[in-house]
Formats: sequence, C-alpha cells, structure tokens
Amino acid sequence: MSYAGMLRDALTGVGDATRRVRRGALLVRAVVAVSGFAALVLVLPAAVLGPLSLLICAALALVPAVLPGTWVVLALELLAMAGWLVRTTAFDSSGSWWALVVLAGAAYLHHTGSALAAVLPLDAVVAGSVLRRWLTRWAAVVAGTALVAALALGVAGRLPVAPTVAIPVLGVLLALFAVGVVAYARAPGPDPEPGE
Repeated sequence: MSYAGMLRDALTGVGDATRRVRRGALLVRAVVAVSGFAALVLVLPAAVLGPLSLLICAALALVPAVLPGTWVVLALELLAMAGWLVRTTAFDSSGSWWALVVLAGAAYLHHTGSALAAVLPLDAVVAGSVLRRWLTRWAAVVAGTALVAALALGVAGRLPVAPTVAIPVLGVLLALFAVGVVAYARAPGPDPEPGE
C-alpha cells in the first residue's frame, strides 16, 4: 500500500470517528474546559491579566477536557488553588468571599465534569436527565458552600482576635476529622466467618 493510500485510510478513520461523536459527551467536555478556564482566570492577579495569560489559561484548560481521566485534571485544580494562595499572599490582593465561592464552584464543576467525561465515551448518547441531575447537584453544592462561607464570615467577624495560625490549623483538623468520620461510615463491615 502506498503512503497516499495509508493517509487516505487514516483520514477516513478520523472522519468516521468524528461523525460518531455525540453532543452530550462534547457538552460535558466543554463544561470541563470552560470551568477550568474560569478557575485559572479567577486566580490571576490584575497585574498579570492580559491576552497572553488568557491564551495560556485557555490552552491549559483544554488539556483536561481532552484527557479527562488522567492526572492533568488534578494538576489543573491544584494549579488553581496554588494560584489563589499566591494571589492572596504574594500580590496582597484580598480575596473576597464571593470570588472564593466562584472559584470553589468552578473547581467542583471541573472535577465532577472530568469524572463524568472520563467514564463517558465520545459516542455515548447522554440522556438530558443525567446532565440535569449533575448540574442540579453542582448548584446545590455551590449554594451550600456560599451559605457556609457567609455564615463563617459572619461568625468570624464577631470572634475575638486569635493567633493567625490557630484558626487555619483548627480548620484543617476539623476537615480531616470529617473525612475520617465519612470514611469510617462508608467502610465495609468485617466479612462473616465461613460457616456462619
């Protein structure tokens, strides 16, 4: 077979694969790309924000959309969280609570969208109810996050001044305790002895 024949066969295969792609799977991957882009742009300091940085953010956000079941999903999310820490500490940019809630919502949407895209073949037909339940759960989590953040900020304003390290350490310990309780509750029970 000649090189022209091999090229024609390869292009025919790409065309066939492209025709099999369904809208639902593309929509999920588009949500992954857009939410990843939003998470990265939210953490950019104003001094760095420009066309080149937006182009880099767009390119970085496309990688998890193309490879949703890989380590690049976590890498993008960790990059966004590290960017938030750098922005709020090194650039002396005070992060408002609503920006943090939007970042949390974008990261959660990116994470769950990547999980859905990882198990969803590109040629799968996705029922609208699947996408609606997924987005409804996302909206409920973001609303709960916003409510807890608003309550925490309201309570924090009324507390006496504490050492700056004590509160974050206590928060991390409480989060670890909550994870441990959930993991213990979900752990399977012991296997029954044979003959019982």
